[in-house]
Amino acid sequence: IMIEILQEGIEFDEEEQQVVGSHLISAVLNEYSKAAQTDRLSGLWSKQYLQIQINEILHKSLQGKVLVLVEIDNYRRVSQICGHGSANAMIVCIAEGIRKELKSEDLAGRIDDDKFVILFNDMEKEQLEIKLLKLQKNMKSRIKRKISLFIVKPRKMRSVTG
Repeated sequence: IMIEILQEGIEFDEEEQQVVGSHLISAVLNEYSKAAQTDRLSGLWSKQYLQIQINEILHKSLQGKVLVLVEIDNYRRVSQICGHGSANAMIVCIAEGIRKELKSEDLAGRIDDDKFVILFNDMEKEQLEIKLLKLQKNMKSRIKRKISLFIVKPRKMRSVTG
């Protein structure tokens, strides 16, 4: 909007310039902040943002929380043989498969080239096996590769001061 206004040559008094300028700065900072919080390729949360959010959630309560590590088997080999474009397409497909299984209160992010983390925020034990099988089937059907899922049992975090 600001660019269009400048192109049209509309003049502002000093107070209007400050208001428009602060809105523009706010919009730019918001975009940079959002970009820093998400993984550019997968569109899921970034490793850094995910660590902060998971730590905050697990400090509050462990009730109903399930942490899942998703790992693509032989990812580096696929990247070497088929090229980075194919490997990137695989990452995008897996991210879409993960997103499909998330509820609004769940978190997911990419923490390494071939690894993703999912935090299911409200999961009953009975639902877990069904959810994981569905997740694995969904991702495997998208990329035709073996996907390993590991359940990490969250435990109460302790503060270390030193």
